[in-house]
Amino acid sequence: MDRDYGAWTSPSLQRKMEYLWFGNRGRPVLMFPTSMGRFYQNEDFSLVGSLSGKVDAGEIQLICVDSVDEESWYNKSASPADRVIRHEQYDHYLRHEMIPFILHRAGREDLAASGASFGAYHAANLAGRCPDVVRKAILFPGACAPG
Repeated sequence: MDRDYGAWTSPSLQRKMEYLWFGNRGRPVLMFPTSMGRFYQNEDFSLVGSLSGKVDAGEIQLICVDSVDEESWYNKSASPADRVIRHEQYDHYLRHEMIPFILHRAGREDLAASGASFGAYHAANLAGRCPDVVRKAILFPGACAPG
């Protein structure tokens, strides 16, 4: 399976953002890590490996991105307003940096977003905010309280 590491300093976040890209053809799938996870988490947890058949067959490409959860929602030392601001910066990074990069590199317009636990929140949030570019969301939510 093709594997490519990449990074750049995000103007939106003013910090280095890293990613892993698996495959070279097929639908691009943006994969978010779980709460406070890093870009390599989906590979470490064998989720990428479990999809290697689809990647190798050219059905999908997997793009594993970093999060800023520790700087936003999970930053207990920041005010709620500052947490929201940091998350908005992350959303801007995704929409105006990462997504255009993915669509250009993949040469396709059928982007999917995926995540488990808090990564499912990120995938759903991105799909809801960017329905013009995110065509599908694959969500694996964490534990839910009984209602």
